[in-house]
Amino acid sequence: MKDEVYRLFDSMVENFSNQEFENQVIDEEVERQMTELKEMFEISDQEAVQDRLFEVAHTAKREGFVMGFRYAVVLLLEDGGSGMKEKLRQRNGEKAE
Repeated sequence: MKDEVYRLFDSMVENFSNQEFENQVIDEEVERQMTELKEMFEISDQEAVQDRLFEVAHTAKREGFVMGFRYAVVLLLEDGGSGMKEKLRQRNGEKAE
């Protein structure tokens, strides 16, 4: 199931209208971190370090999405009188209890 949620996340990232804004925030943070790292250490391959920082940012964003998605599913399945379980069963062609 986690792979399906990852694919959903990747699809949403590609189509999300605020992606440019989010990417700008990430880009600015990576640049800030790179400046601080250059001051602290002698970095010979800045591009490799920058790529790693972007990879970490993407992974954190994706895992946050997965956690939120799972929480949303749990809330939906708690039912709360909304008939969500029955709707899911009908959609999947299952018989009612």
